[in-house]
Amino acid sequence: MKILLVVGARPNFMKIAPIIRAIESKNDSNLKYKLVHTGAVGWQSCGEDCGSSC
Repeated sequence: MKILLVVGARPNFMKIAPIIRAIESKNDSNLKYKLVHTGAVGWQSCGEDCGSSC
């Protein structure tokens, strides 16, 4: 089984860490994962929150 873990910012890494530990502890050669970092920093929602007029 292949699993794709997608995270964007530090809080997401903290939430996904137990999942990675569980996958790695299984010792199952058929269980593989990839971690994808989107580069998101949490301020992409534009408008009044960031002071921009997008």
